[in-house]
Amino acid sequence: MPNSYFQFKQFRIHQERCAMKVGTDGVLLGTWLQPGAARRILDIGTGTGLIALCLAQRCSAPIDAIELDAEAAAQAAENAAASPWAARIRVIQADVRTYRPDVRYDMIVCNPPFFRNSLPAPLKKRNMARHDAHLTLEDLLQTAQALLTGSGVFALILPSDASARLEALCQTHGLHLQRRCYVQTVPGKQAKRMLYQFGREAVHAVDETLCLQDMHGKRSPQYANLTADYYL
Repeated sequence: MPNSYFQFKQFRIHQERCAMKVGTDGVLLGTWLQPGAARRILDIGTGTGLIALCLAQRCSAPIDAIELDAEAAAQAAENAAASPWAARIRVIQADVRTYRPDVRYDMIVCNPPFFRNSLPAPLKKRNMARHDAHLTLEDLLQTAQALLTGSGVFALILPSDASARLEALCQTHGLHLQRRCYVQTVPGKQAKRMLYQFGREAVHAVDETLCLQDMHGKRSPQYANLTADYYL
């Protein structure tokens, strides 16, 4: 019987009660981001708590991890409580669209539901986690606009075919492109995913490319280096 958890070097993710399991997208976003000197971080749709835990490993900021689904929120809270950073991660079971905290965040991150106009998943929870009928890009950007500090950044991962729409929407919400990464599965192929960082401050945007596998189908040195502190 397969394990109901995913073991990282410094923490373990139990996930049997979560619609969305540990996957490459979450690992990519959690390891690609540079939390630096962020004083407070918000993880939207935390699911298992993966991204919050990845960030907690590399910074000293308190992290609020918000999740709509009650079972997923409970499991994320258990994962956080069992980690070395339990005192800094707070899991909140709530709808981010009506979330009104009395603080602002230096970094807001999200691995969002991104399937649009497609057949819904048969399970309600998985449908909510994968499709944007409940939480749209517009919802996310309005939240970022409302909750970011003046120098704050908003980061997310999306399929490459949603990139033009995202960049256009960010412009209308006063968020400037700061960092963008084209994620290829193998060398020479079109990017399947895009990693993004936007901010209120206009800076010179940095473009990057990340390839996940080498020509032999093994983890690329670039991806191995990115995740070296996480994967066993």
